[in-house]
Amino acid sequence: MEVLITTRAFLLAHWNNYPKLQLQDVFKALYQSTFGCGHLITDPSAAAEYIRKEAAACVDHGELFVEPLDGDYCRVHLACLRHGVTAETLARLFTLSAEVPTGKKEDLEQKLAVLLEMTASGDLPFDPEQTEREIAAWREAGFPPLHHSEVFRKAYSPAYRVVLKRFGSQLMVVN
Repeated sequence: MEVLITTRAFLLAHWNNYPKLQLQDVFKALYQSTFGCGHLITDPSAAAEYIRKEAAACVDHGELFVEPLDGDYCRVHLACLRHGVTAETLARLFTLSAEVPTGKKEDLEQKLAVLLEMTASGDLPFDPEQTEREIAAWREAGFPPLHHSEVFRKAYSPAYRVVLKRFGSQLMVVN
């Protein structure tokens, strides 16, 4: 039952933080919550350089740098590099997080069931039938990783890395 409570609270907070998010962005957050970064990092030094370049162009929203997800992971916004975190540190945490076994499709299915319940009850502003159709299409495709919607990208300029919460909590000390 804990998954339902946690997922529900996460979805409400996520909607509150990003009122322009689309279903695709909700799916992306639930995917990241379940499977983490979903990448295999073969060259941490290249990852650090890429983080450094991306951070130079990212928007600093002046908010918390570590954003919890619904599960064992969190998003670390790249603006943290302007506030004491090094690209090498973040790349190392990203690499270590990618090495950890991830969740299962059953975990994602549980989270999606909560999303469906919340759209059906009106707790989230998405059409329940459309939500069900989009989940079915995503499931049929094998739940591939998703990009943020164009609406989300334009509204929020996301720039972050997904790392384990236990690493993210260490970065919060730097804030």
